[in-house]
Amino acid sequence: MIRLMIRSHPRRPVAPAKEQAAPRDSEAFWQGRLGYSQAVVVCAVAFAFGMAMHASIGYRLPATLNPFVWLMALAVPVSLVVGRVGRHNRIVHWLTGIPMAVTTTTAVGILALIGGVVPESWFQQRMGVESMWGSWPFLVLVDLMMVNLCGSVGKRIWPLTYSNIVYQMSHLGLAISIAGGAIGAVTLERHIMVLFPGQPMTIAYARDESEIKLPFEVELKEFQMDFFPPQAALARLDPSYEDGFDLVPYGGFLGQGTSHRIAEDKVEVQQFRDGAVYAGDEGWKHAPWKTTGPAAKVKVTLPDGTGETGWIAAGAADTPQSHLRISDGLALVMLDPKPKEFRSLITIRHQGREIKKTLKVNEPITVEGWTLYQLSYDDKAGKASAYSTLEVVRDHGLPVVYLGMALMVLGACLHLWNGVGGKAK
Repeated sequence: MIRLMIRSHPRRPVAPAKEQAAPRDSEAFWQGRLGYSQAVVVCAVAFAFGMAMHASIGYRLPATLNPFVWLMALAVPVSLVVGRVGRHNRIVHWLTGIPMAVTTTTAVGILALIGGVVPESWFQQRMGVESMWGSWPFLVLVDLMMVNLCGSVGKRIWPLTYSNIVYQMSHLGLAISIAGGAIGAVTLERHIMVLFPGQPMTIAYARDESEIKLPFEVELKEFQMDFFPPQAALARLDPSYEDGFDLVPYGGFLGQGTSHRIAEDKVEVQQFRDGAVYAGDEGWKHAPWKTTGPAAKVKVTLPDGTGETGWIAAGAADTPQSHLRISDGLALVMLDPKPKEFRSLITIRHQGREIKKTLKVNEPITVEGWTLYQLSYDDKAGKASAYSTLEVVRDHGLPVVYLGMALMVLGACLHLWNGVGGKAK
């Protein structure tokens, strides 16, 4: 009876289970664990955004978009606070974590490598930017890397343990150095100053020919130039060559009493003049003028024992070029000497003081935040150049870079000290 009652008991209808909608691939990509894949996507979007900005507004930022730069700059200190307050949030933890740090650093490093290998002239001609360091893709990725750096510092800003302090110094120092570099890239000022002897100058010119008045005065006293000793070469007439002759140079330098072999010919230098003028039948005489060139009296001996003796000269503004004919279609010539060093003897006047300096290539002079570089001269006139061209540069971000480097060095020293102390213990 009991069995019958159980069998006859009506079953309650079971409600069909609701089908859960499968998440889309894009949603699943961001809902799961955030790591390197998401960091690569973010960096790619940042790079594309920078390229779009370059294509739309160019290198110089219009005044209407100045707030955008301030927002980019503001994101860095804000990340310090967000990194601390939201350190338990999965997105904040990922933005300030290792995957984002490695990816952004790699992206910035690749662009920096390209900027260091490719000449700046290519960026100026092809992309219309001063250099890679001032391009929008580079600056946007640097800003993203800065957010990661400062956010990670914010996460470890408390408690003030020894390891956290060392971490903050090294990472915050790197962030400050990068910020200084970015400031310098955007605000870097490059100007040209052309100096003539005895004419004090306070005006420099930008690439767009605009003028800027410097807070000091520069006067060129003298332009000096040193050359390597000249070289000799055999010139053979050959219509197949572009200039109609083939040059066979000798690798050594000409000098008083030197002896060389060029191909199968022996060349002996009997007399040598650093600067000489042609004096007709008297030959070439020494002259201390800047408009003269070197000359040498040489004896050429051919393989058969015959030869010629005479003067050869490279030529200059006040001296003609001279060669020694050896045989039909063959002559000995002197090549133009190559510049060894050029420099400007200048006087800088500032706040009633007068400073005399020698400005050389790769040896700049800094005055009132402006750095003077020896740039060029009149190539055709050579050491007789009537002017000297300087490049005048002001980098507003340089002090910030120095501050960041000092923090990094201090952090490295503390890290080493802790390591040595730990090993001793």
